[in-house]
Amino acid sequence: KAPAAQALPSSKPLKASKPKPVAVAAGKDDKIAKPAVAEKLTAINGAYTLLAGEFPSERESENARFKLEKQGITNFHVRKIKKTETMHRLFLADFDSHDAADTELRKLRPHTNSAFIMNENGRYAVYAGSYLHESGAAVEQKRLARKGVKLTLKMVKVSLPINELTAGSFPGMEDAKKEANRLKKKGIVVRVIKTGQ
Repeated sequence: KAPAAQALPSSKPLKASKPKPVAVAAGKDDKIAKPAVAEKLTAINGAYTLLAGEFPSERESENARFKLEKQGITNFHVRKIKKTETMHRLFLADFDSHDAADTELRKLRPHTNSAFIMNENGRYAVYAGSYLHESGAAVEQKRLARKGVKLTLKMVKVSLPINELTAGSFPGMEDAKKEANRLKKKGIVVRVIKTGQ
């Protein structure tokens, strides 16, 4: 008898058969196959988050975000809001014409880049700067006084665009407080709030 291998044509190599897809019924295996999705949903839908701060500039909110990222915090959300704040302005003088105000502004420019002109009740007021915190305004007022520039501190209420930064997502208040306390020990102060508050 001839060997069985000789019965096959030698010119055509054997082709491997393609495996057929196997249907898996939903059940126990379904839960095991998708743990990452379940964790992600829990993280996104946490009832509590951390209010990292309200910042008047993008740079300040990015700095705060960077510090939190270094501590392993994720799930950041920036909400742009309008908030009435007291601004501390360094007033130089006001003038009848824009040209006169502009002349004084040019004199201020070598000493500060924050000087500006505002139209107030038909007159043109020259300011050496505007600050959210009084302490910052006071430091600048003293610095310019040493250069011979006499300024008056004026407080005005203005509506400012603010970047509200929240971070992290926690299922319960205790989890959020625990994380807030950990961050406080690292020198980062946050406040626990309800998500969407």
